[in-house]
Amino acid sequence: MGVYESVIPAALAQRVAAQRRASASALFTAGYGIAWFAGSVIAGALYQWSIAAMVAFCLACRLVGRLPLFAKVATRGVSAAQ
Repeated sequence: MGVYESVIPAALAQRVAAQRRASASALFTAGYGIAWFAGSVIAGALYQWSIAAMVAFCLACRLVGRLPLFAKVATRGVSAAQ
């Protein structure tokens, strides 16, 4: 949540024109909320079926969420990660 409330508004401000920031923020927030809800529903269903499956799902989601970062660091080289 801390990243959402601090970094996202700054990132939107850099990438979106001033007259479109409110709409961009609303769309991002809607997508964020829908994804959070969907992930919670899936995790809950998996928990009832198998705790190991729920843990695997959660770890896979964390890994997939980091793929854009890994790709960006890979294209910039090791010096960008330091």
